[in-house]
Amino acid sequence: MAFPQNFIMELKSRANLVDLISSVTELKRAGSNLVGRCPFHNERTGSFTVFNSSDPSAAHYYCFGCGEGGDAITFVMKTENLDYPAAVEALANRVGMKVPEERRFGEKKLDRARLYELNAAAARFFHETLIGEKGKIGLDYLMNKRGLSMGVIRHFGLGFAPQSWNELTDAMKKKGFTEDELVSVFLAGRKGERVFDMFRGRVMFPIIDLSGHIIAFGGRVMDNSTPKYLNSSDTAVFKKRMNLYALNFAKSTTRDALIFCEGYMDVIALHRAGFTNAVATLGTAITPEQARLVRRYVKKVYLCYDSDDAGQRATAKAIELLEAADVQVRVITVKGAKDPDEFITKFGADAFEKLLADADGHIEYAFRKLARDFNLDVPEERLRFARAACEMLCGNFSALEREVYLSRLAELTKIDLAVLRNQLSSILKGRERAVKKREQTQVLQKLSGYGDRVNPDRQKYPAAAIIEEQILGILFLHPEFLADAQVAGVLSAETFLCAVHSRAFAAMKDVYAQSDLLDIALLSAVLSPEEVSLIMGAKLLREKLTDNSKAVLLDLVGRLGELKDKETAPSGDLAADIEKIRQRKLKKERQ
Repeated sequence: MAFPQNFIMELKSRANLVDLISSVTELKRAGSNLVGRCPFHNERTGSFTVFNSSDPSAAHYYCFGCGEGGDAITFVMKTENLDYPAAVEALANRVGMKVPEERRFGEKKLDRARLYELNAAAARFFHETLIGEKGKIGLDYLMNKRGLSMGVIRHFGLGFAPQSWNELTDAMKKKGFTEDELVSVFLAGRKGERVFDMFRGRVMFPIIDLSGHIIAFGGRVMDNSTPKYLNSSDTAVFKKRMNLYALNFAKSTTRDALIFCEGYMDVIALHRAGFTNAVATLGTAITPEQARLVRRYVKKVYLCYDSDDAGQRATAKAIELLEAADVQVRVITVKGAKDPDEFITKFGADAFEKLLADADGHIEYAFRKLARDFNLDVPEERLRFARAACEMLCGNFSALEREVYLSRLAELTKIDLAVLRNQLSSILKGRERAVKKREQTQVLQKLSGYGDRVNPDRQKYPAAAIIEEQILGILFLHPEFLADAQVAGVLSAETFLCAVHSRAFAAMKDVYAQSDLLDIALLSAVLSPEEVSLIMGAKLLREKLTDNSKAVLLDLVGRLGELKDKETAPSGDLAADIEKIRQRKLKKERQ
């Protein structure tokens, strides 16, 4: 409960959860609730439910496929990869509320504003170095070799890191920033007692978030040395999988699509030529989080990656993730140049505009790419191509898309359309059987606790875990039981065998004692989003049952006590008993 309760309730009332989620995934009405495809995992059918309420502050969501659940604050935490205070502040900024300074539970506030100031100061240092005496080599590279004007350099805030081990570090320390702060944002490295500049002898590209904060940097060498690019690692204010280079500019584009490139210079070249909708990932292949981020702004993306093997793999991955995020994909084939930067230099902006017009849809692109591996004049090769194409069409495509491209496949291979339909149907049935078998295995693994990262104790105490979740579910439905003397006499955090359930119970009791309310947002201040999702899942399961009375709760507590007695009773096996004692000790330490 890092913020006053009345502030949190008002914040959730003002924040429209449906609008918040609709910016990431499409929702459809289902009775009094809304459903859609989950933004946290790839699925074909919607198992993600938004529960509406007459009280806007009580609106919440839950995915019956992956178990993610929460409210508006939790959603911002998960989608923007923020901690609780930062998510509250981000949501407050959206709805125009001032964040109070009051904090409770002794929570230490991460001073994000100071880290933003440090990055901004570093960006000014790099830019001033670029246009000064020590930056001549960098300025010559950007203006003469890459053809950038000073206006473009200023627009993107480009800079130069001098070939020095401590020049930036010393300059920032003089401004009052500490070595620990410099290391924390990847501007400096530490080896023993020695702190050194992380970026040296590189032209610098500041990375700016959607709020205008400088959150990280990319540095490029000006020769053939390696690594060609050095990018900031993840920090407290930067998660590379959550951001895109130049999206701060591209989000305001008048075009209806974004262009994905591989490098900073490609993006700058396209912006310079008038294509201000160009963005780039940050040293990694596209991530699911970036695909969902894109969906907030556009419904279509052009992929303009290099034609080498790495570029083709990146294209295939991007198609998969963007399609899963319900974003249309078209693939640009750059001919006569190695990348968009070189293409525009050689042929101009009008020629690139034609590339956009001629871009393949993702299925046509996949057909062309696949066909390169086969000689369709040879019957055996045509058969192999037809089988491979049918396998491909079993992917995440609609029935209409499959029918259109089956007809195209019939033309290419001269195989009867009905035969191709049968082949496709056979492959689909085989895949459905494999999916069902895999899902059954996953259900069995989940029941046994195998691979449960939220509750690693489930595998050790499977029966107790089920009872404990039912107890938590009833308590979430009836928080007044937490203050009941009869319940308090038999139930405490030490009652639970699973450490995560013990933590959850303690948090629920503490929050209810201080606020007389058990709200998702208040729990999110002290529990992780995954732990909150666990409690929500337990609550939803109990809601389906008619009797969630105190008598049922006490019966469950009694059954848990019996299981615990069996777990702690001497077995007669000295080694096993010692191991039990050791495990109990470890569990207490974790709590």
